[in-house]
Amino acid sequence: MVDVNVVEKPLTHAEEVVSLISNSGVTRYRITAKVLDQYPDYMLFPERIYVEQFDDSLHVVGSIEADTAYYYQKKELFRLIGHVDIQKPNGDYVKTSELYWNRQVPEYSREAIYTDSFAIIMQNGNLSTTVGFRTNKQMDDYVMYQNSTEFEPPEETEDKKPNGKFN
Repeated sequence: MVDVNVVEKPLTHAEEVVSLISNSGVTRYRITAKVLDQYPDYMLFPERIYVEQFDDSLHVVGSIEADTAYYYQKKELFRLIGHVDIQKPNGDYVKTSELYWNRQVPEYSREAIYTDSFAIIMQNGNLSTTVGFRTNKQMDDYVMYQNSTEFEPPEETEDKKPNGKFN
């Protein structure tokens, strides 16, 4: 954890921020925030942050929203706090109170996105609750701790409905 000096004044202060982040000339993220305070070692988004991730064709492949965020530039680490909500276009989502997003680790590392807080995870139609998880950047390979999962029951068809009799 990186210590935050609450007495220190920001180097810069901006409001109604929209920032695009690109890699090799391709836009990968759009960050929208009410306020951005830049400090020597980190950025603080104290009043909501919304991040969209894009694929090579600029289609949204996911979004993250939180009440507050810290971004530690040297570690390439986001700490998101309060009403953290991650959404994917296929309906998968994660909701938690605190989340870390490590942009430095390899793409398929389960240390890319993690929390030790209570979380609700919808993945492939299955709802899980957990206290702590680790996953990769695609959010398709989870390790969950203290979890329970509710599986979506298969749809009943006319020929498979129970008839109340034992055969």
